Amino acid sequence: MANTYDTQPVYIDTDMGSTGFREESSALANQQGLFVNNIMVTVPTGNTVAAGTITITDPTGTSPNTLLQIPITTTTIFPIIVPFYVPMQWKDFAVNGQATTKTALQIWYR
Repeated sequence: MANTYDTQPVYIDTDMGSTGFREESSALANQQGLFVNNIMVTVPTGNTVAAGTITITDPTGTSPNTLLQIPITTTTIFPIIVPFYVPMQWKDFAVNGQATTKTALQIWYR
């Protein structure tokens, strides 16, 4: 499956590089940002997990700021659920690390 930006939750299983979510999603084209409620890391069917780090950055500005890092090991138990009891406000985000770890992210936002 490929990255799906215009659904709820957002599904990301391929590295985004430096391209941000706002550039990829038609849903957020004119919004100032989003409030992230939950993130879930899963392993797509047929993939074997590899060690690495999933990094979520804010691609705006001259040097991207790290918003969240999720370390993955070969013994990690899935799914990994990251709840934000107070939603995190992000202007934009880019996710990288799926190619290395063979995982997928689902992000719920409002």
